[in-house]
Amino acid sequence: MKLVWTEKAQQRIGEILEYIEREFGAKARQTFREKTQDFTRILIQFPEMGTLEIKEKNLRGLYRGNCAARG
Repeated sequence: MKLVWTEKAQQRIGEILEYIEREFGAKARQTFREKTQDFTRILIQFPEMGTLEIKEKNLRGLYRGNCAARG
């Protein structure tokens, strides 16, 4: 299984991390980053969590469309 982050998702996660650090500090940024990585690992293990976007390609995505998982 492969997880693909769109360019837009990569940009947004960077913006979110910057915001969290600015408003809440470096520790909060690190915690958010770790939780995001944990969720990503779970999504890779259980790709059915995502919504089936393109059936022919077995392409799945998260509801907000910020990343897609292919299995």
